[in-house]
Amino acid sequence: MIQLADMNGYSVEVIIENTDIRQVKSDLLVLKSADGSAGVEKTVGNEVRKYSRDFHYPSEGHSEIFQTGSSIVADNALFIGLRPVFEIEYKDIREFARHSLQVARNRALHSNESFSEIATTIHGPGFGLDESEAFESLIAGFVDAIQDGTVPPSLDCIRIVEINETRAERLQVALDEFLPGRVVSQNQPRSKESREVGYASDNKPRAFVAMPFGDEFEDVYQLGIKESIKSADYLCERIDEEAFTGSIATEIQNRIESASLVVADMTNANPNVYLEVGYAWGCEVDTLLLTQNTDDLTFDVQSHNAIVYDRQSIRELRDELEEMIKSLD
Repeated sequence: MIQLADMNGYSVEVIIENTDIRQVKSDLLVLKSADGSAGVEKTVGNEVRKYSRDFHYPSEGHSEIFQTGSSIVADNALFIGLRPVFEIEYKDIREFARHSLQVARNRALHSNESFSEIATTIHGPGFGLDESEAFESLIAGFVDAIQDGTVPPSLDCIRIVEINETRAERLQVALDEFLPGRVVSQNQPRSKESREVGYASDNKPRAFVAMPFGDEFEDVYQLGIKESIKSADYLCERIDEEAFTGSIATEIQNRIESASLVVADMTNANPNVYLEVGYAWGCEVDTLLLTQNTDDLTFDVQSHNAIVYDRQSIRELRDELEEMIKSLD
């Protein structure tokens, strides 16, 4: 957890909590509204609709607070309208966080409601954004509002809720690294990174990862691919195809077009990965290939160099991939 203190001595505690957000005790649950919403926003929206018959997802640029009754544990739910999810960037997440506390402050001042505990989730991973960059943008937005004094007067706790235990652990580590000491006063100078994250993120090179999905590949991605990409100072972006229904081909193509690098794991000769590699070649984007088995390298990719790795030696994969990425500069 982290403590944020203003010049008058009050503090706001930010906690990483590993649970279902519907079960989190808070005065206000803050979520985005985009594309009619999906995932946790859709799940919570369906629950809130059981109590608030006038519930609707606010359009872009609008926000609304709904009472929840007993539909979820939180007393109120704030939905903030954003642009379509695949158009959301890091600066939008930072503005979302800052704006959410401003909306809560305005509501508290005009209704005498007390918002001492506010909960939200991380936004970005799953639809293509770098997990740590998105998380840091979220925290930076909250700090912006706290240092500006545009928060509910009674606010003393912000909960970042993540249902996946492994991701929750990663977020805790990211929080410790981004805000060492865990205390930010209203007048305390901030690091260049904390001032710029979100707003300057568009200037960073991006690496798009194409790979099969599944538990057996998660350690390969997190410990091998992602760590090497981050060490080379790229944003690591991946679209979780399993999180969506229907076609997301256009969104994947857009990510590849904007990438400086594509890293593709050809293991199991996944047809979607092959299509993404072909598209990257067509866009003349630098592409690095990985595989656990050279038999999975078929057709034209056989003529391209690839890192052949062992799942039992992911550290070696990380080191070799990092070296190859840095050699591209």
